[in-house]
Amino acid sequence: MYKVCIIDSEETVLDLLEELLEQYKNARRIEMTVHRFGNVNSYLAASDDSNIILLGLGGMNEMPMAKKLHEARPDASVILMSESGRVAIYGYRIDALGFVPKPIDKNLLAASLDKAVRKAEIPRGGVDIQLKTVGGRRRLNVRDISYIEVRRHYLFYHVSEDGGEGESVYQARGVMQDVEKQLSGYNFIRSSISYLVNLGHVRCVEGSDVYLRHSVVPVSRNYKKSFIEALESFRKR
Repeated sequence: MYKVCIIDSEETVLDLLEELLEQYKNARRIEMTVHRFGNVNSYLAASDDSNIILLGLGGMNEMPMAKKLHEARPDASVILMSESGRVAIYGYRIDALGFVPKPIDKNLLAASLDKAVRKAEIPRGGVDIQLKTVGGRRRLNVRDISYIEVRRHYLFYHVSEDGGEGESVYQARGVMQDVEKQLSGYNFIRSSISYLVNLGHVRCVEGSDVYLRHSVVPVSRNYKKSFIEALESFRKR
């Protein structure tokens, strides 16, 4: 579940953002909640825990409020919105994830949201595992593994490295039961007898399909109940 907060002093902008976010979540097949506030102070007073924040600014004179927001929520992905291009330059000082000029363009907003979603999908930290692939040895960070698939006597590790745009696949000999035991405690669960999925990469489940960042994998009838329960528990943390 992605929690998005939109902050802007103009009601028309807030209405537009809600409409664009609804389109975005439907297009990306993700679950998203949206809260709206008229200013930073009201947002902070509400103790909102959104992990993605869209902050509209009138100009450089409002940058102190952006700094205040960053100091209060350094873990959140902040996307700045303004008619002033100078705001984009100053945004680097507060580690803003992106900048969208006003009037708001749907495609530019979606590009910034994609970055924020990728950042939110992958937990910080993680541990490395050594993998003996067909081409040699490879070190993988557990958080980057999207899912593992078994075909005959081979395991295929599907990896989204460093929040990148694409997916790499590494082939190794092994047994799924051994990998499942190795990754226990790192939010991996079977969606079927042939697939072990990282819950941190799941966008949504529709019918018998699990939508990940770059892939769609099946969830079988025998595994669906336990998979859904594990996913709901993971998202409540």
